[in-house]
Amino acid sequence: MHSLTLRHLLPGIATPTLLAWGGEDAITPIDSGEIYQRAIPRSRLVVIENCGHMPEMEKPTEFAGLIENFLAG
Repeated sequence: MHSLTLRHLLPGIATPTLLAWGGEDAITPIDSGEIYQRAIPRSRLVVIENCGHMPEMEKPTEFAGLIENFLAG
């Protein structure tokens, strides 16, 4: 979701949210992740360094670890 026109919907997200972002994402830049993190209550932004737009494919082990830790709470 790179459309900043949807920003007004983000505060309505009630579920704890993990935003895993590639530090070198050229498609959806990190400043978008920061906007989402500020707008979504109970959200956490984690930047994966040396990673682009697809951390689940570029850094699968690191990405899976982040998800596991997040779900373990």
